[in-house]
Amino acid sequence: MKIKTFVAALLLTSFAAYADEPKCTELIIVKDNPSDDIYEFVSLESEPEFPGGINGLMQFLSDNIRYPDTCAEAEIEGKVIVKFTVFKDGHVGNIEVAKPVHPLLDAEAVRAIGLLPKWKPGVLDGKPVNVWYHLPINFKLQGDNPKSAESDKFVALGDEALSQGNNAHAYAYYKEAFDIIPSRFYLVEKCDSIMALDSSNQQDEFHRWAVSRLMREAKNDGMNSMDYIDNAVTLQEKILERHPNDLDELIPMEILYSYVPNHQKVSEIATRIYAILPSNEIGTLVDAMAFDTASRYTLGDYQGVVNLVKPKLDILFSQSPDNRRVDPMVDLADAFIMLSKPKEAEKVIDRIKAFVPDIFEQILKYHAVSSPETHTKFLELSK
Repeated sequence: MKIKTFVAALLLTSFAAYADEPKCTELIIVKDNPSDDIYEFVSLESEPEFPGGINGLMQFLSDNIRYPDTCAEAEIEGKVIVKFTVFKDGHVGNIEVAKPVHPLLDAEAVRAIGLLPKWKPGVLDGKPVNVWYHLPINFKLQGDNPKSAESDKFVALGDEALSQGNNAHAYAYYKEAFDIIPSRFYLVEKCDSIMALDSSNQQDEFHRWAVSRLMREAKNDGMNSMDYIDNAVTLQEKILERHPNDLDELIPMEILYSYVPNHQKVSEIATRIYAILPSNEIGTLVDAMAFDTASRYTLGDYQGVVNLVKPKLDILFSQSPDNRRVDPMVDLADAFIMLSKPKEAEKVIDRIKAFVPDIFEQILKYHAVSSPETHTKFLELSK
């Protein structure tokens, strides 16, 4: 089982990393008080040393790290870089993740570092000093990746079918290979080249499916999520070129641009949505405006938020009980606060409070995290 083979894999990949990166650690002297500024390392008489040296450190990690089952089953791999302090008495602390991969892998790396015994401290000017230490921990599963082998099999079948002029089978095989490993985006291009000969709407259906598949994978693979999202954006843009006034394509395009994020594009797409949106589609209007106001606010266009939302307040507050999304109204209140118009903000907050009294406390809790720059004033005005 792959989990059991991790120890050997860790040792092999870690030593490979050291071979590629002779100076794998970055040393920075820190002052006794952790709250003081950290200043960069210039020269040490001796670096911090783990008992048994680098080989001992690798052995300790291989003995103590446990590959999370969820990540092993999903075949999630990657190099977590952990930053910690080797204090002048040799103990390890101030552990943090400098480069994350996946929450479970990150947590396991931090847990293992927390188990480290005392080191021989770094020395500067003849005295022990506190030193930052950066350590890469490479989580890698040993053995062949069955998904790669399976995807390769379907690619080979697709190539064979294509050479025989059987485009339908080639398309089906390439699609299956992409479904197994969505990072192989070139397979979408192979399918596109086949469908270019087809005058039906098969390409739309395929692109919609591929966008959905990429977004599912983006949720599963946090390390490479932006690669999947970028490819999804490319495909959705192609769909939109063929259907420029289709709400069913404009709405996912706006959402995808918000993920990238491309705030200017979000507002451009939202404007197109408003222009063709039926007057009775209040729920869709609120959803479209939620992304739009968030983007305008992020860009510092507070007056733009006001100009967009204020004229539509009565419509926004007329939603059905099933859809009581208040994001645009909250953004409007925040915009008024940023524009130093507290009375206007208070009016909006009062309407939000009356509109969703049962969830207003939850809104305040979320607001504290999402809008720290205005939360104190927002909270004051809500009382």
